[in-house]
Amino acid sequence: MKIASTFVVAIVIALAAPGTSASDSTPARKGKVSLREEIIGHSFKYWINGDRGTITYRSRSATARSIQGWHVRGRLRISGDKICIRYREIRAGQEQCFSVTRTPTGYKTSHGGRLEPL
Repeated sequence: MKIASTFVVAIVIALAAPGTSASDSTPARKGKVSLREEIIGHSFKYWINGDRGTITYRSRSATARSIQGWHVRGRLRISGDKICIRYREIRAGQEQCFSVTRTPTGYKTSHGGRLEPL
């Protein structure tokens, strides 16, 4: 299940990407990332461990699609300043939590992912 494992990592990365709006097109703002405002309800391009695709974060779920053609949906929760995701098909259903920080073009995750707003 190497593809599934890579996909979960990619999803996590996607969670770290910044959301932008028409009034704020520059994701590289200073200060703490507001997960609920910048990540939840937004879609991102992700890169992680050689995989890439898109991910959408919702209040209780995340859906990721790899350019390799696989698709997974997982349970999402926010725990403090971290996003936690559990995919049944990845890591034997074990939850993975990660933090998100801003970059000049989007976000990066504490587990090695990169996110850019769609």
